[in-house]
Amino acid sequence: MATKTENGQKLEGFKLWHALLGGLTYWMTHIVGMMFLVPLACERGLPGILALHGLTVAMALLTGWAILHCLQFRRMSSEGRVVAEARFVALAGLWLNGISLALILVEGSPNFFLDPCL
Repeated sequence: MATKTENGQKLEGFKLWHALLGGLTYWMTHIVGMMFLVPLACERGLPGILALHGLTVAMALLTGWAILHCLQFRRMSSEGRVVAEARFVALAGLWLNGISLALILVEGSPNFFLDPCL
């Protein structure tokens, strides 16, 4: 559902929720996915390790997409309560998504240097 602001800008519900909670969702997906993929990496070798890297890259890119939604809402120019709330949610989302992106990259980086089967 889209809400129009005073000057005709659209506030889409999915984008706003994605801007706020996207990074946290992708971080949790990354943690659970890594938990399930590590035994696969130990059994299959290189294809499983590539799956671990692929999951890290995919979740980082999706978190970047959520950050782009935050920036889109932060750039809204009209005045009014609805836009002010959307800009506040976007600012909170920038913090949450930035922290989530850092956690995804930190959690995925040991797979480049260490064997996941240790």
